[in-house]
Amino acid sequence: MAAPDPDALAGPSARRPRHDAPEDAEDASDDMSASDSLDVLELIAEDFGLTRREAEVLPHLTGGRSAKGIAQALYVSESTVRSHTQRIYRKANLHSRDDLLNLVQRYEAAQRASDDDGGNR
Repeated sequence: MAAPDPDALAGPSARRPRHDAPEDAEDASDDMSASDSLDVLELIAEDFGLTRREAEVLPHLTGGRSAKGIAQALYVSESTVRSHTQRIYRKANLHSRDDLLNLVQRYEAAQRASDDDGGNR
């Protein structure tokens, strides 16, 4: 079942970036604070319908931790981490950690652009 388009549900004043944001986000500066990055990850989790546990795995994945490291941090098995990771990738139509990091960069760029125009996007 496909998830509904969050922008269509939220209306025109929504600040939430679309997951098909422009690819040129890599040109944006990397001056996002840790709390802004967490906000971006929360938006991604919400936009793609991640479960609470999948959302808990997400910052570990984007932080470069291994399945073993994530398992130890969250007190679950490596197999569970791999399952959560596969579901995150499937829900977000991603195929690799690089794809995930590119998605986060696009969200961060959209967040900065929204912040720059005072949230009037």
